[in-house]
Amino acid sequence: MPEPNEPEKSDEAARMDEVDANPNVHRATEQDEMQVLTALYGEPDVDGVFRGEEVSPGG
Repeated sequence: MPEPNEPEKSDEAARMDEVDANPNVHRATEQDEMQVLTALYGEPDVDGVFRGEEVSPGG
């Protein structure tokens, strides 16, 4: 039981050390995924990250 001034950890927070921390997790892995991400967010930046900053809502 946590101390009264400490928030209780959720099950998800307690298992964070089990999360895959692959540095390429943001990259598309399938060709159709790349097409969908590009349609939604525009071209990825030089790091391959889809930021969606230059695409207006609705396309």
